Amino acid sequence: MSRVAVWMPVFNEAKHLRKAIDSVLAQTYRDFVLYISDNHSTDESRAIIDEYDEIAARVIVLRPDTHLAGIPHMRFMWDSIPKGHEYSIHIGGHDLWRENHLEILVARMDAESKARLSASMPVQPVATFTFRLLTMS
Repeated sequence: MSRVAVWMPVFNEAKHLRKAIDSVLAQTYRDFVLYISDNHSTDESRAIIDEYDEIAARVIVLRPDTHLAGIPHMRFMWDSIPKGHEYSIHIGGHDLWRENHLEILVARMDAESKARLSASMPVQPVATFTFRLLTMS
């Protein structure tokens, strides 16, 4: 099982969806699976997701039985993603990641986990990073 579960809830994101998916698949950190959940989109999102499902082994498609509001859709995804991934990270279907985004996040989470395990008291985060997502308009 991959260390990282990247989950992307989608509803009518066709305009930017290819770029968003490509930005995840182009990551320098490779030990991840991308779970995409199409929430009954009415635009071309479903067809785009199906294309990636066919060509990218690390893409897994989820689909709820009915359209769900925001939080219930996130809960559907959370319940549908197999347990066992060490980390879980979210990206919107209209967001972009720089190619080293996961590499930086995993390194930070590893360092913080190590610090917490070796400390006998609560640990402050080992570093603070500010990430600015590249959002398309």
